[in-house]
Amino acid sequence: DARGVAWSTPAGREVLHDVDLTLHAGELVGLEGPSGAGKSTLLRCLVLLEPRARGLVRWRGEEVDPTTVLAFRQAVRWIPQRPAMLTPTVGEELALARSLAPSPLPPQAVDALREDLGLTDLTDDTPTARLSGGEQQRLALLRGLVGRPEVLLLDEPTAALDPARRDAVEALVAAHVREGGAALWVSHDAAQRTRLASRTVTLPAGRAA
Repeated sequence: DARGVAWSTPAGREVLHDVDLTLHAGELVGLEGPSGAGKSTLLRCLVLLEPRARGLVRWRGEEVDPTTVLAFRQAVRWIPQRPAMLTPTVGEELALARSLAPSPLPPQAVDALREDLGLTDLTDDTPTARLSGGEQQRLALLRGLVGRPEVLLLDEPTAALDPARRDAVEALVAAHVREGGAALWVSHDAAQRTRLASRTVTLPAGRAA
């Protein structure tokens, strides 16, 4: 739940103007707008990775602050469009995700998701530096799902994927929502938003509508 979120560039140009946005359990919200409208910045503001000029972020009715941000980020997972690989190998990425989660998925469930995402060709010893952009996107989603998040904040998660892999990601996120989770999905693809989203939020020149 975001109220009055605003963000300005270091030069003082305000990109996000008093954005209000609420996500409910069991819904997938599409987020669209022209380049430069602040879609990716809004997602970073929602997980408190960008300093807001003003406004607040609430979780379960309470404002997120430094004392609650860790638990908040465990429940609300941001998947950037160009995710960073944090460790040298695929296996270490997943092990790190498990170690940081209070109640991670069991190994069998992780293996099933790995198959769904078409990542079974990657061994635990596969260097993350050798992954394609699409493999990094899918591994980042798997890494996020390991911790059983309640909310997914997805920034163009299928931009580098072929149709088959795109469909697999869409199916996983749709299943997450059907099971009571929520998702905010940045997408320039109107057909994709029509397929997936229960409603769409628009950021024209940085203002939600």
